[in-house]
Formats: sequence, structure tokens, C-alpha cells
Amino acid sequence: MPYLMLSDLSGMIPGQFLIEALDDDGDGAADSAVVDQVLADAGAEVDGKVGGRYKTPFTMPYPAKVVLAAKFFAIRALYTRRGKADANPYKKQADDMDTELAAIAKGDAPLDPNISRAKPSVSAITEPVATTPAGKTNA
Repeated sequence: MPYLMLSDLSGMIPGQFLIEALDDDGDGAADSAVVDQVLADAGAEVDGKVGGRYKTPFTMPYPAKVVLAAKFFAIRALYTRRGKADANPYKKQADDMDTELAAIAKGDAPLDPNISRAKPSVSAITEPVATTPAGKTNA
């Protein structure tokens, strides 16, 4: 199940462009198969970026950052599929989200403080212990 619906993109990009970007058969309406694919691909892109650290796909309620990333990735896909990638008003946000999700995947940033990670961080003590076992002295 995708992390967003087509209506979630309303107001983010012009409605006419949205229809044009999703109308592959030229009938003036968004093609449902194309809509489904773009939304699924946006979710898969999010999962692919953080799936090494978190169990994906996420379950509802989705983390806000996941939904936001899926929106930016879906919009990027819409502009790219119509050859207008340079006109994408959310290009910077999508690029920033790529960087942020990479940091989340490495464990350098949190996705959501309420979600347990599939691969938690590990700590290692790399210095010798300066204690003496019971019954022995350092004399």
C-alpha cells in the first residue's frame, strides 16, 4: 500500500500538470494504473533508502517523514516522466530528503523517536579494562 494518495499532492503542483503527467493515453484524465505505479514507486523509493535499518513497508500511522519523502519523490517522478525535471518546484526538497534518508539509514539521524529500529546501533568497548579480578592485587 502506498504511503500517500493522489489527493495528497493537491495544492503542491498545478492540477492541470498533475493530470497531464498521469495521462498516458491522452484522454484528458489521469490513468489509474499510472497513478498507482507512481505512488507505489515513491513508497518503494522511501523503503529502499531506509529498509536496511527499519522494517518496511511501514504500517499506519506512517511516520510523517516517510509521507513527506514519498510526496517529494512522487512529484519528482511526475516532472521527470514528462521531461520537465528542471521545472520541478520541489527538486531541492527531494534532493534534501535523499540526503536525510541516507543519514537515517546510516543511523546518524532519527526517523521518528517512537519507532524501534530493525537494526539498532551497537556499542563496543575497545580499551582494556583497568580493574582487577576479585582476589588478585596489582602488586
